[in-house]
Amino acid sequence: MTNSRAKISMEDLSEDLRQVAEVIGLDLVARLVARVGGERVYIPSPGRLGAKARNRAIRNEFTGENHKAKVSCKFIEFFAMQPCVAGF
Repeated sequence: MTNSRAKISMEDLSEDLRQVAEVIGLDLVARLVARVGGERVYIPSPGRLGAKARNRAIRNEFTGENHKAKVSCKFIEFFAMQPCVAGF
């Protein structure tokens, strides 16, 4: 990379990149642009980011006998932060 990175300011960025720079900083935005510039990059929502880990935890907890009432309530309470009502 060149020294032109030092000249970049927030005003030089698009609104989307400005939002990213507010979280990770201008230096990392410059590195991100150098790495994936010109490509479409999908950033998942927070719920989607943890979906695979959540599903893996559910599969690991499931024994075949603890369906619905036990496993479901446990994960509803954990992920939705809501009390589970038995017999939903």
